[in-house]
Amino acid sequence: MTDFNENTLICGVKAGKIAGVVDAEGSVFARECYDALLAIVQTMHDMTASGIFGKDLEQVLRYHFCKGNERYHPLCLQAVYDVFIDGKRRNKDWLIYQFRSYAKYGTDDCLPDMEKLAPLLEKYEYLGKDGISRRWGHFYFGKKIGYQVQLGAYKVLANAQRLHDRVKGQGFAVTITGDKEGWYRVRSGNFFDRKNAEAHRAALVKKGYRNAYVVSSF
Repeated sequence: MTDFNENTLICGVKAGKIAGVVDAEGSVFARECYDALLAIVQTMHDMTASGIFGKDLEQVLRYHFCKGNERYHPLCLQAVYDVFIDGKRRNKDWLIYQFRSYAKYGTDDCLPDMEKLAPLLEKYEYLGKDGISRRWGHFYFGKKIGYQVQLGAYKVLANAQRLHDRVKGQGFAVTITGDKEGWYRVRSGNFFDRKNAEAHRAALVKKGYRNAYVVSSF
């Protein structure tokens, strides 16, 4: 954690403030289930990266998490570093968008109560859980990370459309996605296995798209 401390800015928010929110959500897991702390921070990261839960990390924390504690366990700050700086994830194949407590949403067997969670399961997949007792634990919900092959990114939609039509004309599935920064990205395929995405990239390279590369589809 060289040069990293509680005042380090992450997406415009002090790391100590983020750690305080992690502590408020899961300090009970410190020293007993570090993966649970990672999952809390990964949820913050993935919700922010998705762009659908708020315009930035500040909004995500304000509207979707508990008010942070002024004091926090050191492992909470470590988890912030591990996810936002070092790129660690609770599970590299998941996008975690929500978590719920055993206490309110679990059965006596520490399984998710599907009736209580029905509205959430209409939007997301159940991804797993971490727990340290029948009362203290979290269920996770979100989506599997998908992989696509990006062929180009343009500020002008017409340019993206020309590439889209050329790729489609060669028999490849292709889409255009816009983002809040005004970029139009031309991407092909949608795979849950990165190896399949890499094979698709190789096929596109053979067709002349030498700058094609695999990206995660958040």
